Amino acid sequence: MEPPDYPPHIRLASEKDLPRILKIEKQSFTHQWDYYFFKEALKEDLFVFEEGKILGYLASCCCSLSKRGVILKVAVDPEYRGRGVATQLISAALNRFKELKLDSAELDVDIMKTSAIRLYEKLGFKAIRIVVPDPEIDENEEEFLMMHMKLTGA
Repeated sequence: MEPPDYPPHIRLASEKDLPRILKIEKQSFTHQWDYYFFKEALKEDLFVFEEGKILGYLASCCCSLSKRGVILKVAVDPEYRGRGVATQLISAALNRFKELKLDSAELDVDIMKTSAIRLYEKLGFKAIRIVVPDPEIDENEEEFLMMHMKLTGA
């Protein structure tokens, strides 16, 4: 299947983009994906926003059996936050999910990231539950909010 037309600054990532993606990852998250996680993400949908250089990325996957798309990770270079990069990346992923005729989209977000939660709500996601990880399994894991969106036209 041909990839859909994305806005001018958004494209699917390639392996040559991984060093820049990893740099943004290190600037954005305490618990980071490594090179091999991102290399696997290339097999699904790994979008980048590029304007001279990569300013942000979004990793997502689609589950055709349950007809849902999952946004796994979104990050923007700290120097370019607040300029709509994440919004455009999320919109590209949602358009991809709709093109694949998926019924819903989901994501998890750290409950302390209030600006990210506000962005997701603005785009139509609704909080469905707070997940409190078992400290006996992973004492470093923090509480997160599961969010869901019904996709129109699905």
